Amino acid sequence: GQALTYQEKLSQSIDFAADGYPESEINQYPYVEAESTIQSITGAQAADQIIAAATDWNAKNVAIETARRKGKLDIDQQTTAADIEIIVNNVKTELDQI
Repeated sequence: GQALTYQEKLSQSIDFAADGYPESEINQYPYVEAESTIQSITGAQAADQIIAAATDWNAKNVAIETARRKGKLDIDQQTTAADIEIIVNNVKTELDQI
């Protein structure tokens, strides 16, 4: 699915950068080439953008997963609906700030 596409796109971008941004061989990195073509930018710019976006999203995903798991564990400890509602509202607020 889409997650595998993002993983492959990132992998190709990392490889492209590690290989010294070989613009003349960009066709060996189809996701980088596609992004480069779509945005009319160099392969290096495309690869760097993909890597930066992935890094940013990874940090956000960690924050989301932390809030989700903590909320779930906190809810499991509660005995009243009112206490659960407080935790749910706190988690929603935390997620809104991400």
